[in-house]
Amino acid sequence: MSLYKYVPPERLDVLRHLRIRFTQPEAQNDPFEFRPLVDRFRRSEVAEESLSEQWERYYHEKFSQRFGPQVFAEIKKRCPTFLALQKSVDVAKADRQSDPASREEVFQELNRRVGILSLSDIPDSFLLWWRYASGQSGFVYEFDDKHPWFWAKTRENDDTHELRKVNYVDVPSSPYLAELDAHEVLYSKRKNWEYEREWRIIRPFVESPQRVGDDVYLFDVPPTALTGVIVGSSTTDASIHELVQIVTSNRNLAHLRIGCAHHVPSDSTVDVEFWSESVAQIPAQFGASTS
Repeated sequence: MSLYKYVPPERLDVLRHLRIRFTQPEAQNDPFEFRPLVDRFRRSEVAEESLSEQWERYYHEKFSQRFGPQVFAEIKKRCPTFLALQKSVDVAKADRQSDPASREEVFQELNRRVGILSLSDIPDSFLLWWRYASGQSGFVYEFDDKHPWFWAKTRENDDTHELRKVNYVDVPSSPYLAELDAHEVLYSKRKNWEYEREWRIIRPFVESPQRVGDDVYLFDVPPTALTGVIVGSSTTDASIHELVQIVTSNRNLAHLRIGCAHHVPSDSTVDVEFWSESVAQIPAQFGASTS
């Protein structure tokens, strides 16, 4: 099976430099990326147990520092009802305040640490051409999904470094974020994105060999992981000639097959056709001037 990356014309730099961006979840088109539809971070009883322990430590330390280590024990002995009520109120308040913050902390930590490369298993989606390839004036890169670059787990419980198919679901298996496994957080999207038929690979930013600006992390792409380039039906002559120049100037790209996406206006579909002619014939195939 091949996988495909829809890109605008300016992303020919991926082919030129053989580096591609892995994008932060916060910069994705989906505002709910890595944000499953849950009610809480954890169950109330779990939060209560943890926060109760924190409350006990805090008040014991507070009273011990001010009145001595025996005072808190004496207060617990003489005023158990009052302390129990005070703890219940404090814990409930802390839970209400900390639960949304805990969910956001998980997201922000992931956003700082990892990026996503999103691919599709279809090269002929009219919507994907329109959304991601500048209305068919861009390109689609074809990848070999069996290439080792897509299967580089570093350990058995590594939830990154390998291709995974995105699961489309509106309601996760649990309303508590802490009870979801990594696949439900990292590799799930809501059903209204199902038309993208996405596969993705996630990598830590610490492995990126190049950072551009504050938040663009690029990763090396082995040329053998690429198998082809599809030219959009509205791609300009200038972009076609740039593609030819890139491919013909790098012997490591000589294996790429080239295709053309033909828009069928009658039913808003896209037909993709590959051919076997030499790369030098690409401009002629598209009707572009060779001068």
